[in-house]
Amino acid sequence: MVEAIEQTTTSRRRFLAGIGAGAAAGLTIPLPAMASSDLALMKPQFDAALAAYESASDEAEGAGRLYADRKPMRPTEAYVPNGFMFSARWSEERQPDGRYRTVGTIAQWESVAAKYRKRNWHELADKAQARADAVRRWESDLKRLRDEIGLDAAEEASITAYEALCAIEDEILTTPATSLSDLAVKVAVVRRQDASNWTDDDYNATIALINDIERLAPAS
Repeated sequence: MVEAIEQTTTSRRRFLAGIGAGAAAGLTIPLPAMASSDLALMKPQFDAALAAYESASDEAEGAGRLYADRKPMRPTEAYVPNGFMFSARWSEERQPDGRYRTVGTIAQWESVAAKYRKRNWHELADKAQARADAVRRWESDLKRLRDEIGLDAAEEASITAYEALCAIEDEILTTPATSLSDLAVKVAVVRRQDASNWTDDDYNATIALINDIERLAPAS
């Protein structure tokens, strides 16, 4: 969440800086005969990057929902039985009834098994190792399901698409505007971002400025 706030706040500041650069350059409404500006040429790249990211994000979300629906339950062997002495570093998992149960990883159960064997408590060691083996089979099933659904690939594609979108957005926001049409391109970038994360006092002024630019800029 902190990273998101920093990113959107930084983008808004770049947007305002671009407006200032445009004003310093002499803001004018371009005539139809004028050559396309750098920002105008970037707009189709932004549109394509946004479409690619939205598509990749939808794919990743769909894969995530499918994985959640088909994900097998954690085996009962993973949970620590009542009365068992365990390290405070073992984690807890919330159950459907609201209660919490302590759960062990493969490494933790194998560490317990090794300690039991060292004390010649072989029966207890075998039980601890059986728990580790059950968790290992469950994690293998999860990996197989992720591969079958293509979840990791979908998530990676979404991240790559988002990084590409951020790159063109940064380029747009740092390119000086020379017309209202140029500023409208910057507005498209700012509108795309999550304004709910903006926390600066001048939030309302920024939105008012965006609305004015959208109202005054020629339709693109």
